[in-house]
Amino acid sequence: MMNRRFVQALVTVAALASFVPALAEGRIRGSAKDEQGAPVVGVAVKLLPTARNADLPAAEVKTNKKGEFLFGTIRPGEYRLAAFSEGLRISRMKASLKVPDNPVVWDYDGIVPSGTEMPPVSITGLTEGEIDLTFAKSTTGPGKYGTGEPISTVDSVIKLIQSGDPDRAVAEIERALTEKPDNAMYNYLYGYALLSAGKPDRAIAPIDKVLAVEPNFEGARLLKGKALEATGDNPAAIEEFRREAGTAPSPQVRVDAYLALGVALERTGSKAEAAAAFEKVVEIDPKRAEVLAELNQLYLELGDAEKAQSAMDRLQAAGGQQDPALLYNMGAAKFNAGEFQAAADYFRRAIAADPKMAEAYLRLGYTSLNLGDRAAALENLKKYLELRPDGPQAETAKGIVQALSAQK
Repeated sequence: MMNRRFVQALVTVAALASFVPALAEGRIRGSAKDEQGAPVVGVAVKLLPTARNADLPAAEVKTNKKGEFLFGTIRPGEYRLAAFSEGLRISRMKASLKVPDNPVVWDYDGIVPSGTEMPPVSITGLTEGEIDLTFAKSTTGPGKYGTGEPISTVDSVIKLIQSGDPDRAVAEIERALTEKPDNAMYNYLYGYALLSAGKPDRAIAPIDKVLAVEPNFEGARLLKGKALEATGDNPAAIEEFRREAGTAPSPQVRVDAYLALGVALERTGSKAEAAAAFEKVVEIDPKRAEVLAELNQLYLELGDAEKAQSAMDRLQAAGGQQDPALLYNMGAAKFNAGEFQAAADYFRRAIAADPKMAEAYLRLGYTSLNLGDRAAALENLKKYLELRPDGPQAETAKGIVQALSAQK
């Protein structure tokens, strides 16, 4: 997570350390301020010996009321700087070290990325140093050196969201965005985490940032549509879903976008358009059984029995489960259209899928009457009464059963 200048500074200091002879003691002074420039009092500033100088003691001082600190005498050796203050972390550093024959042993002025291991500082008897530290608020503690905990990787942030901890993911991403405010992936994850945390109003701005930085960022418009949908702005959400579905290069993202579009259109009463969107889903992924089942229902509601039948046939070909409710609905549609033989077939299939579906027996009984099969009608109406003796059609069914029985 280190930036390039910080890495270069680290390498330079580490390389020069071996060329500087150890003589007497050195001195480092400095200051600690917050991001508004106010002094930070009571910071524990430490010089921690590196492994190569493990026999040296650590040195520690605290900042005064002006936020200043001073190591007046430092034994020669190699150290790492660390500075700790409750709820804060080092976010910037301006540092310079010099010896008489080299006025610029180390010169750095810039950001200190979260979780950075501070570069080694070589102290000789003639080393003079000035280190000014800027502190930012930290949500995860100061870490090993006072620079905070390392920023989570993209994968670990996604895992936080998926594990049901979006609030922590939001905090992690906010830390990352302080250092990379224009990073498209972090802004996308920020919107995703905020939406997952139930904050759709806040999610829209970072997604817009993604689209400003990378207009073709795959999935961003789908995510924005879901955020808009959660705020109740269905027309705007539908537009975003359409745009994602029409431009996404990945088949999976197109499927997700068309699926979201179909659901949104169906919710707003645009059933024909919803069916068209769902057809796009199964065009890309023909085995989406739940979508084919929804298409069957939509076409029944639209009064298009032929397309409803097609959806049912494709569902069966895709190996989808025989949903008794769908089979019953298809049977009812055929019955209402006067296609009694087809209706009877659907009711029988519904019963095979759910032997306790009383309404299917009732409808099959009525269908059998229309087909002139009195024995089948009597058998199925009796089964209905056995399953639903107090059902809403029980009295009617009893009357028919009595009449059919009397005719034997």
